[in-house]
Amino acid sequence: MDLPLRDSRQSSPLPDSPSAGPRSINLSISERQCICASWEKASNQSDIGCELVARLLNDNRTRFRALLECKSGGYLGSGNYTTEDVNGMKRARSVADGVNCFFNKVISKLMDTNYIDEIQDLSLQLGAMHFRMKVWFQAENWLCVKNCLLDSVISALLKDTKGTYVICGGIKKVQTVEKHTTHAWFKFVQFIIQNMKKDFWLLVFCLSQTLQN
Repeated sequence: MDLPLRDSRQSSPLPDSPSAGPRSINLSISERQCICASWEKASNQSDIGCELVARLLNDNRTRFRALLECKSGGYLGSGNYTTEDVNGMKRARSVADGVNCFFNKVISKLMDTNYIDEIQDLSLQLGAMHFRMKVWFQAENWLCVKNCLLDSVISALLKDTKGTYVICGGIKKVQTVEKHTTHAWFKFVQFIIQNMKKDFWLLVFCLSQTLQN
């Protein structure tokens, strides 16, 4: 999964300590079950990876367009991109597939006894992969990726309009996602991003020390 870049020639201080990163997700069994069920539901409603890539392309703070232009050698121009546009771009589609593959894998670990260690290891590996691919991050990039991912999942869940609620004496279809679900996803994604950052900046730190010696 390729994410927003930072110019590797910049020498600004590291925004995160290499040792940073939560050691526990603190997810209850019901929260883990909720994430598993909501991911299956969201995936059936939408292509989450494709939705995420479209959001990243349309958020100028991520510099994601610049990344794809750099990797593909083409110019994307301006304007909003849709999921159909993403499907038509080989590199963007590849990133979307990577997103789906990663989350299918980490979510499949949620009900394991040692799920925290397994998900942490997968997240660390993903952070290291982005370092090796020279996908350089700024602090705001991490936040944008997290927010865009959460938006993609929640938006997919909102496409299901089966819930019916009484409002002002009448019956009306209401699209809603329970706070329990959004809170569980927030903790889950926060844990993944923090551990990606941990290994990414650890490698940046090691590289900077090597260059100084």
